[in-house]
Amino acid sequence: MSPRPVFHDPSGKRSKSLRSVLVAISAIGALLVGSVAIGVLNPPVVDPLPMAIGSAVVRASRTQAAPAPACPAQGCPAMARPRHQAAPVGDPIIAGFAVQWDAASRASVKRYGNRLDWIIIEGAFLGRGKRNEITVTLDEDLLDDARKHEADIHLMLTNFGASGFDSSLVMSVVGTAAARQRAVRQLVDVVKEHGLQGVTVDFELVPAAAHPQVLAFITDLRAALRPLQAVVSAALPVSADDHYPLAQYGDALDYVIPMLYDEHAGVNTPGPVASASWFADRLDVVLDAIPAHKLLVGLGQYGYHWRSDRPEAATVSVGEAMALGRAAKGGPWFDGRTRNPNATWRDAQGITHSVWYLDATTTWNQLRAARATGVAGMALWRLGGEDVTLWRVLGREGLEGHLDSLRALPNDGVSVIVGEGEILAVEGHEGIGLRSVAVDSAGYVEGQSLEKPAGGYLVSRGGSAVNRVALTFDDGPDPTFTAPILDTLASRHAVASFFVVGRQVQHLPDLTRRIVAEGHEIGNHSWSHPDFATLSAPAVRMELAATGRAIEAVTGHRPLLFRPPYIGDARPATDERLRPMAIANELGYRVAALEIDTKDWFESDPQKIIANALSALERKNGRIILLHDAGGDRASTIAALGPLIDSLRARGFELTTVAGLLNVTPQAGTPSAPRDEAPQRALNLAAINVANIGEALLVGTFLLALVLGVLRLVAIGSLAGLQRFVPRFARPRYGRRAEDAEFLPLVSVVIPAYNEGRVIGRTVRSVLQQVYPQFEIIVVDDGSSDDTTAAAQLATDDPRVRVIRKPNGGKAAALNHGMTVATGEIIVVIDADTLLAPDAIRHLVRPLADRRVGAVAGNAKVGNRVNLVTRWQAVEYVTSQNLDRRAFVMLNCITVVPGAIGAWRRAAVLDAGGFRTDTLAEDQDLTLTLLRRGHRVALADQAVALTEAPETFEALLKQRFRWSFGTLQCAWKHRAALGRRRSGALGLVGLPNIWLFQLLFPLLAPAADVALLATLARFLVESPVLGAHAAWAHAEPVALLYLFFLAVDTVTALIGVAFEPGEKLSQALLVPLQRVAYRQVLYVALLKAMRAALKGWAPGWGKLERTGRVQAT
Repeated sequence: MSPRPVFHDPSGKRSKSLRSVLVAISAIGALLVGSVAIGVLNPPVVDPLPMAIGSAVVRASRTQAAPAPACPAQGCPAMARPRHQAAPVGDPIIAGFAVQWDAASRASVKRYGNRLDWIIIEGAFLGRGKRNEITVTLDEDLLDDARKHEADIHLMLTNFGASGFDSSLVMSVVGTAAARQRAVRQLVDVVKEHGLQGVTVDFELVPAAAHPQVLAFITDLRAALRPLQAVVSAALPVSADDHYPLAQYGDALDYVIPMLYDEHAGVNTPGPVASASWFADRLDVVLDAIPAHKLLVGLGQYGYHWRSDRPEAATVSVGEAMALGRAAKGGPWFDGRTRNPNATWRDAQGITHSVWYLDATTTWNQLRAARATGVAGMALWRLGGEDVTLWRVLGREGLEGHLDSLRALPNDGVSVIVGEGEILAVEGHEGIGLRSVAVDSAGYVEGQSLEKPAGGYLVSRGGSAVNRVALTFDDGPDPTFTAPILDTLASRHAVASFFVVGRQVQHLPDLTRRIVAEGHEIGNHSWSHPDFATLSAPAVRMELAATGRAIEAVTGHRPLLFRPPYIGDARPATDERLRPMAIANELGYRVAALEIDTKDWFESDPQKIIANALSALERKNGRIILLHDAGGDRASTIAALGPLIDSLRARGFELTTVAGLLNVTPQAGTPSAPRDEAPQRALNLAAINVANIGEALLVGTFLLALVLGVLRLVAIGSLAGLQRFVPRFARPRYGRRAEDAEFLPLVSVVIPAYNEGRVIGRTVRSVLQQVYPQFEIIVVDDGSSDDTTAAAQLATDDPRVRVIRKPNGGKAAALNHGMTVATGEIIVVIDADTLLAPDAIRHLVRPLADRRVGAVAGNAKVGNRVNLVTRWQAVEYVTSQNLDRRAFVMLNCITVVPGAIGAWRRAAVLDAGGFRTDTLAEDQDLTLTLLRRGHRVALADQAVALTEAPETFEALLKQRFRWSFGTLQCAWKHRAALGRRRSGALGLVGLPNIWLFQLLFPLLAPAADVALLATLARFLVESPVLGAHAAWAHAEPVALLYLFFLAVDTVTALIGVAFEPGEKLSQALLVPLQRVAYRQVLYVALLKAMRAALKGWAPGWGKLERTGRVQAT
């Protein structure tokens, strides 16, 4: 009676149990996924925190007296114009400055870059790293947007540090010849690397004694860039008290950008930013020193907001200035004497506000006046804050449109601002606005007024506490830095607000709970920390909902505050920045903006972090302090935190949360979540835990597979290299004595055959061509339904050939039958499609001269390399199979003597019970049995046999299912030897290799493919909104890991092919392509095999349909 096949369960109980388990797991998974999906797609709309903004503010703004007349009764004075006059250039240079920290600036480049000749990107900084070095940061997506518009890209180098413009930073870079040369080399390298067209230097507050060194630096830089056809320009302050040696700068530079703005700036009393007379006067001063053809006049597009309760004005965008100005009766008005728009009003608290700014009408006037002096062009400071109607009249040819096109005001950006503070409620509303524009007889704008307010966003502000401040920490929680920050806060009995990232909450739930448990406030900082300005409305909602649900699930509390990543300050004024805030407002979130940036994201000196916070508070710039507990090395933040808290309290400030600034309890911003949603929170928490466990297992297993895979490659490669190339190992591992070559016993070649009529005759003739002296051939027809027996008989009349027919019983039974009638001491087993090299039997037999050897593995190769499927298999045979055997023969742990070509000592096989029928891999089963019985298994790598491989994926799947199931049966059947020292290398190396690298780790490969596909899909989705480079930053780790796996596979293939005589190295290039389809077939086969094993099935042997296309070499 035949033994029952391994895994077979004739009762079917195991299959039913497995089905029940899978149904239960699927149901639980669907429940968890559904709960998360519902929560994300249907976010709650919560009651927002009260802003405490009364109507008195709005009423007060409407009761202001009408503004004074713009001009005297006799009319406005004529537009002041420079005394220098020359013909305008035909093709002026139109340039714009872009900053990378403002989403609106990036959006402006994307939208209007086609109207600019130059885009000057602020990207090189002094004081951001080591004091005597330049730190260069360039956003590749911004560069790509600029290149798409075919604009020249210039890098701006600035000495604007953590506390403003710092002249000492300039001297640290240009003070010595060596420092200048180092800086020049760095900038030249950046220009080359990014293909830039120039460098713009912006060194401000430079003392008189330092100008010679700056000029020497510019001269050196210009000389170094000239071979690259890149130009050097500089933005120079030209106010009366700046005292820059303009003529010397004009000689040293290709272009000069005089900053014709800041007549009144942040530290001055309120006044025009660039009045017409001041503009004309300062441009004349510049033209007295520098030829017009070297000048790009710097024109402003921004404003200042002065308050009577603060010592310094705040810089505002044009949109924000116009919105602020609506608080004045009649809105902003245009001063016909200065030709600058402005507004002045008093709020309900008695604070006087003044706003002066430069908009599209001022640029119209200034550019017309400047063009009449023959200047080379203009440079706009800055993109992102400009009056967007400007682009209706400005292009690469200069002023192109008509002033009437400035009348319509766009339905985006900020339109109304009420209240004070850094906590924002943003509401959007629709409507195109109108303004009137009056022109004098010379074509210059002399007046404008608001006829109809534009739509856009109503921004309500709150949280302007007098003696309270809120410490806020972004980007956490972090496993390294959040806990020490919490410890410091606890030691000083202080509370703070933590704006957390959803992915971090998922990965660090315990730390998130600790934040809430210790009385701190948690706010929403998005799920993945994207730039919200680039996201669609559904994406914004999903980011908010996913993070909110995660916080609720982990802590049981609901966040009511939101801080968009990259918000920058508390004065959003563009549609890109306000739109996500309006969406958040619809969900009940208040926006926690900020005015006090400690710069801890790049500042490494704790004292400077503290100084940045305290100096901003002294200037009354806000009450919300930005710090970070993640996103980089936050050791400086931790070191600064304790002293900062002490310093704040010493100055009379009370520490509270962001919500506490709104005159509610500090914990009001994170109330308990509704009780009726507890079941959903429990499901979401379970989903988070399952995801964390699964991710940890997957990552851990991947890392383990990676480490073991590399170690295995090194070990296998080294052992195989010794076997192949080192003489004392390159000779046969066994039967090395000279007299062993005379070991020529009778050999019985057994060929089991089932329906092999197409190929059996050729195989028999191949064996008859052997140079071995004495052998017999036994063809065992295992009950074929075709002409196998006849074909074998007709192949030859050689008496050494016997054809035996028996009832069908399977390959193992056919082999055992052939062995019982064989007369040879050595049994050579080959498949019915195999073609042997003429000396194959001689090489197979020689190792058996060593009586310890029970079997010898030959070298099977694919003989029908007719398409990509078979060529992939040919590479696999050489690498995954033959390379392993070269290594494992050194340890005596070859785990399978291939059925296509192998030799067996007949006595050893009979003692072991012959080929067993309880697995589908009878050759592997017998090999493992002989090893466990103490026999050696040798390798005859010169005994080459060509075998037929499946030529279609369907046939390949059938074959590999049988192989995988058989291997799984053998590994399970011989599991008692696993890890056993008494089983020798088989237990310590051979069987672990089967379990790990043939059965378990290959199951992870589909996960790697899925991860790559998901990453690529995410990249394609994110690229249009985040930009290709930002999206790639998310995809890069997975892609690099996947490429590493491919590299390991390719290197393995190269080694295997290099070790195999007659094989071309180019075959290894097919290995990366295997991931496209070939490996997927192997994964499916393995999964099917494991499924069959778990269900207790007993699959049949399976029959590969032969094509007879094996080509002898």
